[in-house]
Amino acid sequence: DMYDRMAREADEEGFHDLAEKFRKVGEIEKAHEERYRALLNNIEMQKVFEKTPPELAGDVKTNGILMTGGGSLLNGLDTLIQEKTSINTTIADDPLTAVAIGTGKYIELLSNDGVGEE
Repeated sequence: DMYDRMAREADEEGFHDLAEKFRKVGEIEKAHEERYRALLNNIEMQKVFEKTPPELAGDVKTNGILMTGGGSLLNGLDTLIQEKTSINTTIADDPLTAVAIGTGKYIELLSNDGVGEE
């Protein structure tokens, strides 16, 4: 593994603190890798829609997938999801705040008894 090699080299050169940081980054990367592999497996096996209500699954297949949050910023994940599902997949303009903004608009709409501007 790249981080193990970098840690060994840092240790050999006397940079023990740096070597420990490389090891920790390697551990974090490995933990994330397991989760992403599980996600990709679910996408490939089309399991992502198993628990989705049929009407919502139909909407997704018709309107596409809009990715939000930090995970949507993983390089190429949107393309991979689109390739594996054959569903148009895009990343929100501001994925890190999109859910909060949408929730705020929904709350505002509710506070106006469903009458308001979008």
